Amino acid sequence: MKAQEFNWKQDRADTYAQSARKGGFELVAYDLPEHVAGYPEIGWQLFIAGRRDTFVDTGTSPNLASAKAAAEQAYRHYRGALS
Repeated sequence: MKAQEFNWKQDRADTYAQSARKGGFELVAYDLPEHVAGYPEIGWQLFIAGRRDTFVDTGTSPNLASAKAAAEQAYRHYRGALS
C-alpha cells in the first residue's frame, strides 16, 4: 500500500494533528509543541473509525512524516489481522 493512498487532512478536532480514515480505522498523526503538552511530543494513534475512545495502537515518532508512516504501518498490520 502506498502512502498516497491515505488522504491525510488537518484534523478538525485538533490544530496540531492530521488524520485519515480508511477501512474502518482512523489514523491520527500529531505534533504537539511544548506550550501545549508541557513538553514537545510527536506521535500517532490508530482508532476504530468514529470512536476516538477506542485505541487500537499508539506510538511516538521523531517527526510528523514518520508518525504518519508508523500509523499507516499499524493500519496495515491490524487491518490484515482483523480480516
